[in-house]
Amino acid sequence: KIGTKWYDLSDADAVKLGMRYGVADDMDANPEGDPELSSGELTFPTLTAPEIDALQQVEGAALALHRRCLLEADTLMTRRQGAALPFFLGGAGQGGSVALYTAACLLDPPPRGVALCRSSVPVAGMVGKRLTERTRRQMKLYNFYGRDDKHLPVAFPEALHKMFKLLGCDSTLDFFSD
Repeated sequence: KIGTKWYDLSDADAVKLGMRYGVADDMDANPEGDPELSSGELTFPTLTAPEIDALQQVEGAALALHRRCLLEADTLMTRRQGAALPFFLGGAGQGGSVALYTAACLLDPPPRGVALCRSSVPVAGMVGKRLTERTRRQMKLYNFYGRDDKHLPVAFPEALHKMFKLLGCDSTLDFFSD
């Protein structure tokens, strides 16, 4: 609902935001619409009002991290043309959501990688939609989730990982036991 803070949502509700994507494909060659057999591009539907609200909130938090990353990049390196930033971003829960959004949507060049731990990434489809070719090539994604997590269904990290793989990202998914 509009006006709800994304970080106040339950993990189950947060993961429902923006995890909609499809594949533009030739239905004769892939009648079941299996994304892994597809030769088409991923498509992302228009965001709903709650998804837009969540996206604005995540982006607001990500802007501060973005500014800090730019300061660190200027301090840490003499920039090589086309090189990824010489650091990783990561976080657990909401921190992972902000780290992913910052790295995928705001930083150019991207960091070397992003680690997500039990992150219920709202509007993950928007992150997928905004990934540049450069970010897909240069940034590695590390996804860590609990197989027995009572708040985050296993289907979410699997769908998130699958989306990133379909987009051509270097993404790993590891499950741990509580």
